Parts: sequence; C-alpha cells; structure tokens
Amino acid sequence: MNTKAEHIFKNSKDQSLSNYRSYRKKDIKYIINENGCHVCTSHGNTDGYPSCRRKYKMWVMSRYIYTLTKGEIPNGLCVLHSCDNKRCINPFHLSLGTREENNRQRKERNRNNSVRGESSGASKLKEWQVIEILPGGLLGIEEGYVVMSIQ
Repeated sequence: MNTKAEHIFKNSKDQSLSNYRSYRKKDIKYIINENGCHVCTSHGNTDGYPSCRRKYKMWVMSRYIYTLTKGEIPNGLCVLHSCDNKRCINPFHLSLGTREENNRQRKERNRNNSVRGESSGASKLKEWQVIEILPGGLLGIEEGYVVMSIQ
C-alpha cells in the first residue's frame, strides 16, 4: 500500500467531498498508513482531532465523515475510532458509542494519558504537602498554608 500518495476523500457515489463544501473550498486530503488509517493531512485540529467547517458549521472531521458515509449521529453518542488514531477518517474505522464506552475503551487500550497530581503544570502543591494538609481538621487546612481562589 502506498503510504506517500495523497488522496481526496470521496463519498459512496464516488464524488469528491468538495461538492459538500460551504464557503471554504478545501478538499479533504489524507494518506493511508500501514494500519489502513486514512490520516487527514489537509485540515488543522483541536486536541489532535482534525476539524473542518462545512455547511457553515464547525465539525470534528470524524463526525463529519461518519455523517456523510453512514448517516446522522443521534444525540448523546460519540464517534469511536477502532484504530485509536485521532487523525483517522477511514469510515470503516469509525463507529458510534456512548461516552461510557469511549471512556472504557480508552482505559482498556491504555490511552488514558492525562497528567494528574504534582506532574501537572497546574499543580500548586507537592504530594508531601497534600499528605500534611489532609489530616488537619474539617476543611483539611492546616496552619502554615494559605489556600485561595484567584479569578
């Protein structure tokens, strides 16, 4: 499989998706990787997911492709990637599921890479400071520490 060739996504009637464009005339381009993923190369992303503007609406690309190829997405459902590739827009890798299913898959596939605790750049306290504070009274605040909210 040629992974370097760039393709233009076509719908089931073999028409370029450029026919579905609104005021932004930009084809959806992708390359096919070794896993069969159609990795979007033409559009920017938010949080790793490519996005586009179609019919005067912002779409996450996988939701847009799913809608075009398989139909409307019912309220409350997510588009899941069987390949775990956020940039993949291959309709055969996309399916619907609940947020709970998505979270369960993320955990099972060890994609839960969120930074927590003192490793987070937003952390104000070290683990040892939290341990010192916790036993200290009803509110958990011990003398020597000032906790305030900055707005």
